[in-house]
Amino acid sequence: MAYQRSLRARLDAPIAVLEVPRFGLEVPVLPKDDDLSLDRAVSHVRGTALPGHGGNVAIAGHRDGHFRPLGRARKGDLLRLVWPDGARTYRVAETMVLDPSDVRVLAPTDRDALTLVTCFPFHYVGNAPKRFVVRAYAEGTPGRAARQQASAARR
Repeated sequence: MAYQRSLRARLDAPIAVLEVPRFGLEVPVLPKDDDLSLDRAVSHVRGTALPGHGGNVAIAGHRDGHFRPLGRARKGDLLRLVWPDGARTYRVAETMVLDPSDVRVLAPTDRDALTLVTCFPFHYVGNAPKRFVVRAYAEGTPGRAARQQASAARR
């Protein structure tokens, strides 16, 4: 029903597309993390890095919608984020279950990261009490400390 209502609403244009090849998932990433956006797609989490800007890009989605397959995510799975002028591939490093108040996974990271967040358990009826998080790091990008060392060595 919420999805049907969302189809009649006008939404901002997507800022990226999230692809999870193992699950055949390809979903737009909308710029707002409000209920309407989450009913239609997945959403960029305000306060985290924007796609293409480096840092920790966090994306939220409903567990009973586009992010349902995340419960099967495994270390090593590939994720791809595509934005208008670029793309980056990430590899899953870990999954975790956290309390909703534990927002440390949204903090800036020293490596380019992609953090996917949804409610948990996946088949819970009602407001789920936990959060399921997938943390992935960009392929072929060194951490901030390594980049600073390389920059200093070039000077």
